[in-house]
Amino acid sequence: MQNPAFPSKKEKSELQKAITYEEQIQVHVKYLRKWIVKSGHFFIPFFSLLKQKGLVSYDELENYIHSGKYLSDFYFFDAVKCRSATKDIKAEHFNNCSRFVERELELLSNIEIIFSFSSRTWEHFKEKFNPKLVKKDFHLNNTKVSSAHGHLFSILYKNRIIYVIPLVHMSEKIFNNLLRNSYFDYLEEGLDELASIKVNIK
Repeated sequence: MQNPAFPSKKEKSELQKAITYEEQIQVHVKYLRKWIVKSGHFFIPFFSLLKQKGLVSYDELENYIHSGKYLSDFYFFDAVKCRSATKDIKAEHFNNCSRFVERELELLSNIEIIFSFSSRTWEHFKEKFNPKLVKKDFHLNNTKVSSAHGHLFSILYKNRIIYVIPLVHMSEKIFNNLLRNSYFDYLEEGLDELASIKVNIK
């Protein structure tokens, strides 16, 4: 993700009342779940596609979200850590937070795939990690997120190969400007390529 938005008054109030670190985490998890539910236009087909491809497992999607089970499959992190209006985020914010992102990658030793959302997140990711397009017989005219969307890339980090799929932002405004289901059609192609790599490794 790019950056966490400003907390609502209610969330801010709950965070102020949270005394321990664990209590603060529970507040963040609560509002992450609310955001996922609110963004159902994206997360319902996203989770469904990942289940179809064998990357996540659940019986009922509603229970998967509300029980918090998705947190055992996903780690959500922002390229910029400060909570600010998106329009106020500048390049130095990305640069200043790079060390935190790198530390997260070090600690997450079992990462299977990173989904990079939004153009600015992807531009920073390219500058920092120099991702390579996996498909050797394919050439992108440019690697802007609008062109790279859904394609599988890889980075070499600390002697580990980590796969990355850049995606345009999942906002409803952007969804409404896309051709029908093209967002997930391209993502599915990238996931199929990842699956073929895993089969070949085995």
